[in-house]
Amino acid sequence: MQLKNRMAILMEGTSMKINENYLRFNENYLYATTEDKLITFRALYPERNIINLGMIDVPLPLIPAVQKRMQKSLTEMGRVETYMGYGPEQGYPFLLNAISDEYGSQGLDIPAQDIFIN
Repeated sequence: MQLKNRMAILMEGTSMKINENYLRFNENYLYATTEDKLITFRALYPERNIINLGMIDVPLPLIPAVQKRMQKSLTEMGRVETYMGYGPEQGYPFLLNAISDEYGSQGLDIPAQDIFIN
């Protein structure tokens, strides 16, 4: 069913109106597009191992170290001096380099340009 039809059904009987700009979104806006890219990459490079940290449901609560860092990041996002907004399409260079360095410290050579953060 098309997006416009689904929205009309959801809003039936209400006084709400559809924001026409919302209807400009591609039906496969993010999740399906990401999955399609993974499928294509796997088909083109079956010998490559992919660590997919994409759209998943976490099976356990976040560990304290992750909670602490997320709280620190939220504080940084609330200050003009440290606010960063949306990052570059492939991810912030400092993060890509940190991930590459972490894997390097474990004996794995994964160049920063091979890492994608969304």
